[in-house]
Amino acid sequence: MSFQFRAHGTVVIRIHLTRIERSSRMIYNMKQNNFNALGGINLKLDDIKSVIEFGQLGKGKIVLHSSSKDDTTDRLSKVLNASILDDSVPPTSVQSFLEARPTVSLAFIIDGKAGDTM
Repeated sequence: MSFQFRAHGTVVIRIHLTRIERSSRMIYNMKQNNFNALGGINLKLDDIKSVIEFGQLGKGKIVLHSSSKDDTTDRLSKVLNASILDDSVPPTSVQSFLEARPTVSLAFIIDGKAGDTM
């Protein structure tokens, strides 16, 4: 899983997580004002505009599950030539961010065939 953060308008930070509990711990640390990213930047939940998680991908059609329709999901859809399913984020680790900050834009990108089994 990869998270990208834009802090202070210019810095972009990517954080890769491999386990669901890591995203919960990350959110906890942000709430405690104790999440130091690269370069000593202390990230807070308010610094996060969007979270993107990649599921199983193959050569098939890409489906983008999103928490809301916004500029981020529109751009992702165009770049990936993906179908968008609004308000349809399946139970994944990005849900932790939605619970902590309901206004964050979430996207879960998955192969259309893999999405049939979810």
